[in-house]
Amino acid sequence: MEKRKMRLQTSGFFATAHFLSKYDGACSNIHGHTYAYYVCIDTINGYDNKKINELNNGILFDFSFIKKMFDHKLIIEKGSITPIIMDNLNNLFTVLEMEDNPTAENMAFLIKRKIYEQIGIKNIDNCVVRVWEDVKSLIDQKVLQRGEGEFIEV
Repeated sequence: MEKRKMRLQTSGFFATAHFLSKYDGACSNIHGHTYAYYVCIDTINGYDNKKINELNNGILFDFSFIKKMFDHKLIIEKGSITPIIMDNLNNLFTVLEMEDNPTAENMAFLIKRKIYEQIGIKNIDNCVVRVWEDVKSLIDQKVLQRGEGEFIEV
């Protein structure tokens, strides 16, 4: 059976509200963005139809998780809101708690980490995650493979 390298790409939008804790500036107040994202994954050689069908019903990677993870949620840094207020927020909104401040940089890193978890980092030759907070601000997360199992981030 023919094994092949695959390129998977997607792009889309998600709308969120967030604030940056421990930040001295306007972004420390709750506000929202409509983010744009782009993801491109190059797999290593070695995928055939049988293997892909065994993984996830013929889908090598389900990109719908990106929108499900972020869209129309209040995104906060874990521990940045008192437990009493957090309980009330959870009754009113869908809240996503991130380990770090909910910046575009950390959102791109979280997307990349989820990709690695689902596909496996050793199966990825190249991965690019781009997140735009607005039309002028782009975060670019890239990982390039350099030899057997050795990766560098750029």
